[in-house]
Amino acid sequence: MILAKIQYCSSAWSGYCCAADRARLEAFLKRCKRPGFCEKELPSITEIFDDTDNIFFARILRNSQHVMQTFLSDRAHLRYQFR
Repeated sequence: MILAKIQYCSSAWSGYCCAADRARLEAFLKRCKRPGFCEKELPSITEIFDDTDNIFFARILRNSQHVMQTFLSDRAHLRYQFR
């Protein structure tokens, strides 16, 4: 449940977090794991931010009508010739 809440809001503000902010968030998650408020297998805050960003950009790439598509560069079409 905590993971879903972090993922929901992290795409909006994770880019503004400095290393000190990420360390504080990591310490908070560590304190939450000790008494059992969240799962022991919860990934680190950096992994959560990276996964959320990857999901966000994958959705943009799959949706040709997405508003952000205009900001992406054209894909290079590679043709492999093995001979």
